[in-house]
Amino acid sequence: MTNKLLVFISFVALLSACSTKVNKFTNRTYHQTTTRFNVLFNGQQSLFSAQQALLESQEQDYDSLWGLFLYPKDTNEVSSIKEHLEKAVKKGEKAIQRHSMYIKRKERNKYIDEAYMLIAKAKLYSLNYKKAEEVFNYLGRAYKKQEEGKLAKIWKAHVLTEKNKTSQAYDIFKDLDEDLKTLGAPTKQFYYKSFAHLNIKEGDYEKAIEHLEKAIKFTKKKQEKIHLHFLIAQLYQAENNVSSAATYFDKVLDLKPHYDLMLNTKLQKAGGNLGSAESEKELLDLLKKAPSGDAKSQILGSLAQIQLNKGKENKALEYMKASANEAKKASSKKKAFLQLAKFHFNKTHFEQSKLYYDSTLLHVQSSDPNHTNLQETRNTLARLVKNLQVIALQDSLINLAQMSEEDRISAIQQQIKKDEAQKEALALQKQNELDNKLNSVTSNTAPLTASLDKKNDWYFLNTTTLEFGRTDFLKIWGERKLEDHWRRTEKSAFFSQDQSDLQEDDLTNNNEFKRYLKDIPLTDKQMASSTKSLTESLYDLGIVYKEKLDQPKKALQLGFDRIVFEHDTSKLAASSAYFCYLIAKEDASLNAEKYRKIILDKYAETEYAKIVLNPNYFAEKKASALSVQPLYKKAYLLYKEKNYTESLTQIEYALKQYPKTELKPKLLLLASYNKKDLFDQAGFKNTLQELVKSHPKTEQGELAQKLLQQKSDFFTPKSLDYKIKGQNDSLYTIEDSLNLNFIVAIPKSNNLNLKIFETKLNVFNKKYFKASNLSVSELPFKNKYLFLKAETFSSLKLALEYHQSFLDNKNILKNLNDKGFYSFIISQNNLNTLLTQESIEPYNVFYLSEIKK
Repeated sequence: MTNKLLVFISFVALLSACSTKVNKFTNRTYHQTTTRFNVLFNGQQSLFSAQQALLESQEQDYDSLWGLFLYPKDTNEVSSIKEHLEKAVKKGEKAIQRHSMYIKRKERNKYIDEAYMLIAKAKLYSLNYKKAEEVFNYLGRAYKKQEEGKLAKIWKAHVLTEKNKTSQAYDIFKDLDEDLKTLGAPTKQFYYKSFAHLNIKEGDYEKAIEHLEKAIKFTKKKQEKIHLHFLIAQLYQAENNVSSAATYFDKVLDLKPHYDLMLNTKLQKAGGNLGSAESEKELLDLLKKAPSGDAKSQILGSLAQIQLNKGKENKALEYMKASANEAKKASSKKKAFLQLAKFHFNKTHFEQSKLYYDSTLLHVQSSDPNHTNLQETRNTLARLVKNLQVIALQDSLINLAQMSEEDRISAIQQQIKKDEAQKEALALQKQNELDNKLNSVTSNTAPLTASLDKKNDWYFLNTTTLEFGRTDFLKIWGERKLEDHWRRTEKSAFFSQDQSDLQEDDLTNNNEFKRYLKDIPLTDKQMASSTKSLTESLYDLGIVYKEKLDQPKKALQLGFDRIVFEHDTSKLAASSAYFCYLIAKEDASLNAEKYRKIILDKYAETEYAKIVLNPNYFAEKKASALSVQPLYKKAYLLYKEKNYTESLTQIEYALKQYPKTELKPKLLLLASYNKKDLFDQAGFKNTLQELVKSHPKTEQGELAQKLLQQKSDFFTPKSLDYKIKGQNDSLYTIEDSLNLNFIVAIPKSNNLNLKIFETKLNVFNKKYFKASNLSVSELPFKNKYLFLKAETFSSLKLALEYHQSFLDNKNILKNLNDKGFYSFIISQNNLNTLLTQESIEPYNVFYLSEIKK
């Protein structure tokens, strides 16, 4: 009885301890112990499992900044860890529901705050920022005077940082600055790391370094110290502070990191001084010890860069190819192929470069910040290669068309024989490669074959070896029909003696010959089409070389010059000659005067000739337009008031003072309408004829032609309205939709790190204009400026909002805005015009007065 009584008493005591409404020692002990070692432990393990799964799914790329905190990039990554996160939330909620002891307006279970924190973190990793912020807000209020409340505020700053509300996050950190003295070391460390995370997002690397150095003072774990030192070194590298970067890389090595990080640290350090013999020796030593695969690939890539710096390009190329062959991971393949792509790009081997950019993009995710720039470069090269292919094809076809029929047939026959010989050579090459593989397999299996059935030495009488050989045959050749030339992968490449001895008459009738013949432009219409295709590709090739690849001399020699001298009747000839003139003016080895003479002799009536004769042509044209516009406006208003005689007087004065004004077609049309209403039929007709003769292709000239032919009703057309859109600058026009670009013009100078500016603009775009899918590209201007171009906007309103946000930003873009560089919105048409001018200032004036106003 006594034992049963004790059990009963113990059971009753346990039940009373389970109550969350009684603030006694036994109750608190029970609920705190259960919360901490049961529910919370399991929930925190689930959150840890989610973090580990996320870490394993995201391959570490040491060439990019090593992030301080790892969050899912998108909902796809969230879905892969969703189960763990949901379990963590359930455990947190269970702890609160069953073990919270909120008695007399105070929580008596000291682990309940951790349950709330667990829920908030899980929501943050789920990218449910709204819910996470709500929970962190509650913790901040409920534990306002305690360290838990300060910690919750730091986490809230994390949420705001991820939501790109960085100014609000910054305010939280500044508010907490005064409380730092009262906080424990782990919270201080977390504060400084979190602040640095915000600084990096804003592109303020100087502040990030300052906060990380403070975080290290409160860091005890070796791996965390390694991480922070490595990141500081990377940030110093980004700021071009090589010596400070090397100091921190040495600190990483002193802490003896794991092999992969040790290797990358040495490579990064060597990367800051790739010209030194010491760096090369160290890398060669590393190469001897490195296992095959990605480690070896990285070392070979760095050695390639050293050889490039020494001018040993062939050796560098060997290292690069070896690096690509060793690469296994996506990040290593991306790096190796990109190095090859850039090498061939710099050597102007653009077709090879394009292929390597293709390979690079296969290993770059669309979420990669460099994806857009890589794709744009690849597309530029694809555009170049396409133009080169079209030019080669059309040159060949036009050349064939201009031959005599006999020579044409002979040329086609020779080309067919050449193509067939190439096909046969390729087939033989493939056969030899397969033979080598077969020999390799045979030599590797010879010992095994020799040790098989000894009873029958002859291969074909030994069933065991026969079966073994059959298996090897199938591995190499697959199932093959028993027939002549079974080894050939392309039977069409093989010609029997009879086929090779075809008579020429038979050859001209076969399908291959007809295929060649059908593309040759033998009629005037076909020749016109072929020539048009050729000149358009030549022109676009010139534009790509000049504007995209910064190769103006090649643009002239391979594109524009050919149009000027071989296709001078083309619609593109005048502008091509002007491009040649501009390029030649910048290059002493070219003859600018030759192109000047061509423009003045052949294209004297074009604006290109006027610009060549008078560099101030557009400025004077603009001044003229500004002067005549009030006169036209007055004449128009007099006409509307039916004061026709006075209106004609104004028009005559305007034409006398400004005989070459852009408004002349409008003035003549307005004069004709005045004469019509004055019943001066002869004057009306004569003025319309003058207008048709002098300005036939203008809107007013075409209307005058219809009026003379009585094909148009007589009414006051919109073309007479004095509100002339963009008239303040006839060189540039106002366009308020599509193809609008934002430009920052940065002076070329050895003192400016253009890459930093480009990075900051990319960070700004990603942070504030992610939905716009903006990309940044470089565009040279007259060797004086480098344009950073963010494209494209779908409306002028959006573009202007972007520009204002750019100017207002005092954090990420402080260094850009403080310099006072030109920045403006420009349409693609206006940009093409601007690139032909000598100065940015005229467009900047037009932009400020006509667009941004």
